[in-house]
Amino acid sequence: MTVRSLPPAAQLCGAYEVRSLQLGDGRSLAYAAMGPPLAQAKLVCLYHHGVPASLVEAEPLAAAGAGLGVAVVAFDRPGMGGSTVDPAMSVASVVADAAALLDHLQLAAAVQVGESGGAPYAAAFAALRPERTAQLLLLAGLAATHGRQHRPLRRSLSSMDRWCMSLRALGASHVINSLVKLAANRTPNMVKRGAGGTLGPCDAAFLRGNDAAKDWLLRFTQRAYMNGMRGVLRDYRVLAGDWGVDVGAVQARTAIWHGSGDRIVPPLHAEYYADAIPGSQLRLVEGEGHVSLVGLHGGEILGDVLRWAEARGQPSAEVVEVAAEPVAQPVLRAIEVCA
Repeated sequence: MTVRSLPPAAQLCGAYEVRSLQLGDGRSLAYAAMGPPLAQAKLVCLYHHGVPASLVEAEPLAAAGAGLGVAVVAFDRPGMGGSTVDPAMSVASVVADAAALLDHLQLAAAVQVGESGGAPYAAAFAALRPERTAQLLLLAGLAATHGRQHRPLRRSLSSMDRWCMSLRALGASHVINSLVKLAANRTPNMVKRGAGGTLGPCDAAFLRGNDAAKDWLLRFTQRAYMNGMRGVLRDYRVLAGDWGVDVGAVQARTAIWHGSGDRIVPPLHAEYYADAIPGSQLRLVEGEGHVSLVGLHGGEILGDVLRWAEARGQPSAEVVEVAAEPVAQPVLRAIEVCA
């Protein structure tokens, strides 16, 4: 296998500020605008991160977008990072939070981007708020796993995610997340050395000798648990249950990208979205994993989104095998501030 990774001394393409928006119910929503100023951007993406993760996860995609004039706005879901816990959090409530953020930023619409466990929220936003969805972009996206009809999707997940998303094993989920939080905060060097060992060979190859990517993985995980585990545990419960949204109602142009070697969220999940969303385009990237997909193809992915936006063309429903030469993307750094 050819080792393809970010260079150890990757140049940073910029910094960003993490700000806080007070929502109508008094909760705080932490967010960051990455890349070019929103008013000058050719396109703005609203990024929904995975789990356990935080807005820091958006950095590689934002780094790829900076050179294209694409801005990325990312936010921490309730209870993760700098956002307040929402005991009543649901897929629909996260959509409402995201819409409030667009209001605050005076954005009429944005490309909804969902990576991994963020895909259900991005798809739900597109289904529930079509007038504010410029396009829908799903990256290594987690599909529905509740009920007998979705049992194959649930069984295909990594063992850690199966336990964390099991509504019958909440105690096990608590133990697993306790260990992840403890390791990320108490033994970061050990975590970085072992990064990739549980992700599969494609991601292991991407992370080997790639200190920038290992540091990014550690930082977005540490931020996820910075205020405890309640937010992460609630997120898993929401994702494991009935989302209460028909993703088949999505009207926006939808691009689905997935690595053929993804061992965390296998390509079967991408096929779920391709079958459910009319006119969607599924692109399977040969030889890429869960984190290497965006790490090495972020520019290609956003370039496709930008070209479609500029041309206002129609999406294709065919499956496209992508084997383009990947381009390493630098990683951004964050500066915490108060709005």
